[in-house]
Order: sequence, then C-alpha cells, then structure tokens
Amino acid sequence: SGSALGTNLDWYTYEGSDDLISSVDPTVEDVTPTDKVEVCMFFDCIEQSAARSFTCPAGSTAATDGGLAGCCGNAGFTVDDLDCAGVSDDADVYIRVKAIATDVCESYSIGYHY
Repeated sequence: SGSALGTNLDWYTYEGSDDLISSVDPTVEDVTPTDKVEVCMFFDCIEQSAARSFTCPAGSTAATDGGLAGCCGNAGFTVDDLDCAGVSDDADVYIRVKAIATDVCESYSIGYHY
C-alpha cells in the first residue's frame, strides 16, 4: 500500500520465478480504490536475449515504459501467456501505480503474485 500523487509514480519490483511444473500468470489483485489509480505491470525477462510475449486481458491495455512492455488497468488483472525465450520464464516484474486525477494524493492498496 502507499499513496500516489498526480504525476508522481510509485514503483515496485520483484523477481518472478518460474518452475517447470507451474504456470506463469503475473497478477495484480485487490486494487483499492479502482476508480482512483492506474496500475501497470511491465516485464523484463531474466535472460537478456529473451523475447517477451504476453496477452493483456480484457479491461487492461498494452503499454510501454522505459523500453519495457506490459499492461495497465484500473482494477486487478492477470497477464496471460507470459513467455520468455528458452525454458525459463523468470522475469523481473515492475509495478507502476499513479493517481488518475492530477495533483491529487490518493491512498491505495494492491496485491500481486507471479
């Protein structure tokens, strides 16, 4: 949880770890309040030569930031089919949160998993 102010952004990052028997489904959940903040997830595959592919779900839109591709939405969402080149789909995940209204400080909470 935190607070986002208009044009200021809050960033969170974690390393998503894939294993051979699991499915990778990066998820932002429990976004509160949904009408006040935009939440984005961007992906950087651990293997530098890895190609990124994924599908942004309904209710979210494709986005880029700093050369990273991802999805943005105002509520929780799950990114389908994240695929990195090679066997492993390990990726650094960057979550960006910003207030929808400019110059307004909004408190929020989010959850996430890989």
